[in-house]
Amino acid sequence: MIGIDLFSGAGGMSLGAAWAGIRVLLAVENDPYTAATYKHNHSGTTVFNSDIAKLDRIEVHKGKEPRVLFGGPPCQGFSTSNQRTRNSENPL
Repeated sequence: MIGIDLFSGAGGMSLGAAWAGIRVLLAVENDPYTAATYKHNHSGTTVFNSDIAKLDRIEVHKGKEPRVLFGGPPCQGFSTSNQRTRNSENPL
């Protein structure tokens, strides 16, 4: 099975997908630092590092192999990091 990871972050969902036997061939991540981390963690995956609205078309491996599309929610709202200085003026 082939996977496409949207809003991929550093690649946690891709890691889980790989453990489940899915070959993640494409990840989409807008933040350049996070995309670089993803590339480091998943060197065999192509990373589209731009706004997803600019992604016109996805071509992933022609053939009859099943494909799965998955994406992660932003983790900032669920993270316990930066609790000391997070406020309405510094939401991250």
